[in-house]
Amino acid sequence: AQRAEMASKASRPFRSLAEKLAMLPAAAKPTKVTVQGREAWRKPTFSRRQLADMKKECLLQGVKWPMEEKPPLPPGESYYERKVFRCKGHKDERDKPARMKDIETKLANMPKRIEEWRAENAKAKVKTELQKILSMGKKKKY
Repeated sequence: AQRAEMASKASRPFRSLAEKLAMLPAAAKPTKVTVQGREAWRKPTFSRRQLADMKKECLLQGVKWPMEEKPPLPPGESYYERKVFRCKGHKDERDKPARMKDIETKLANMPKRIEEWRAENAKAKVKTELQKILSMGKKKKY
């Protein structure tokens, strides 16, 4: 009986703000109905724009708004911050923080590695006795 009454009210234009407010909050939410054995969603009676207009009208007339206000989302929780800004991106952009950390640690170890490299090169330059003897016999002819 209430649904039939609500449906009849929804089909005709609303006359007063009080009549509209009496339908809230149920008329602001989508409803799930069974149609021919299948479940389907019906649009809310009032669109978000209509709800915003009704809220403004309540403020002008000094009437208390019957619906709850949603608390503001904490930083980093909005749709754009969760979905749009945190999109997959390019692989090099995703890997950059780890790469920069790796470069920092390697740069910190560079003086030690340079010393090791220089010691290895100095060792490679030292000739053994046999190499010294063999290189003495070769003279360049001009």
